Amino acid sequence: MQKRVTTAARVVAACAFMIVYPSASANESADWASMTFSTINGNPQLQAQQRAVSANRYGRKAASRPLFNPELQTSVEREGVETNYQIGLSSQIDWWDVKQTRTDVAEAQFSLAEAELSALTNQLLARLVDAQLNGYLARKALALASEQVSRDYAMLSLSERQLAAGEIAQTDVAIAKAILADSLVWEGEASFAVLQAEQTLEQLGVRGMVFPAIPDAVWQDEPALLQGSDIMALPQSQVARFSWLVAKQQAANERQGNKPVPVIGLGAGKQAGEGLVSLNVSVPLQWRNDFSDANAAANEQALSAELMFKNTLQAQKSAVSLAYRNALQHRQRFQRWQQLSAGQLDQQFSVLQSRYAQGDLSMADYQNQITQLRQGKRAALALETAFKESHLTWLQVTATLPSLLTAMPAHKPGAEGTR
Repeated sequence: MQKRVTTAARVVAACAFMIVYPSASANESADWASMTFSTINGNPQLQAQQRAVSANRYGRKAASRPLFNPELQTSVEREGVETNYQIGLSSQIDWWDVKQTRTDVAEAQFSLAEAELSALTNQLLARLVDAQLNGYLARKALALASEQVSRDYAMLSLSERQLAAGEIAQTDVAIAKAILADSLVWEGEASFAVLQAEQTLEQLGVRGMVFPAIPDAVWQDEPALLQGSDIMALPQSQVARFSWLVAKQQAANERQGNKPVPVIGLGAGKQAGEGLVSLNVSVPLQWRNDFSDANAAANEQALSAELMFKNTLQAQKSAVSLAYRNALQHRQRFQRWQQLSAGQLDQQFSVLQSRYAQGDLSMADYQNQITQLRQGKRAALALETAFKESHLTWLQVTATLPSLLTAMPAHKPGAEGTR
């Protein structure tokens, strides 16, 4: 029996990392950050948004070009013995500074595309890290379940030997089988969760790579509550803000573009043997044109976008506050659990097995106590899951992940392999 306890102690020592999240070296942190960025950079959605930014950059340059081209006008006619001719230039005049309003629209659209790229980068990073976290937690749950299955098989084998020796009743063997069945169910659920996590990673483009453990730096910083200016700087807030500015500038451009555009022309020539200089000015009267509805529609779009911007700010403020409180509470609970447990549950599994084998416990008592211990193990995993998932939510809501990964040391090759 002493040998059984010693073996269990070695198992506890080997699995100690399951209580305290794993530590990653500086090189591993760099590898993880580099591989994470590399994965999302290959995402077609992100590449499409990068193209959108590039398109708006060209659009901004195009909007700064002059609006109108001059028009060359020439005429030649014969009048008796005289040859009359005239040559001139005319052009529409940007009297209402439409070029500037058009440039303002393009500038706002470019800023919007950049904000959308920043928001998408943060979103994809959070999804990828969440998928890695789910994989880690699923593999950890599977290791715990498999360890329990091994223990239960050993207990069933012991019970069958005791039954053959006439030391226990058939009911005790049935209880041992029931305990094993419960462990097999959990092992099956955990195994399926691992497959789901792997599938999610493949959908996010993780193929042919082995990710190092998520570094401690991701979980170490205690959440902080953002204030007004910080919330305004969040990617989603910026997307809403620039969407409003785009609508606002488009409304101004609509109003300016609907105003009459004057045409000025200057010409010179000869008529009836005399020199001729002409100056022409024309302005469309637009008697039959009524742009009030078009202007009103553009103004309403701008007002709608402004209200959406205010609503987004309020929603962001609420989301940040909720994520902060939730992450802080789960961190405190998990830390308290770490201070209390210190691997004691693993030791008690072996103690219970030893007491049962020595006859100090009946199978019914063993089942009751082992069930409580297993509930404690699952609760411990649930506490870690809640802590890390809530912290990751806070990182996503506050858009901290990109800067967190960027701040990690430069990438050093050597972590690639077959997944």
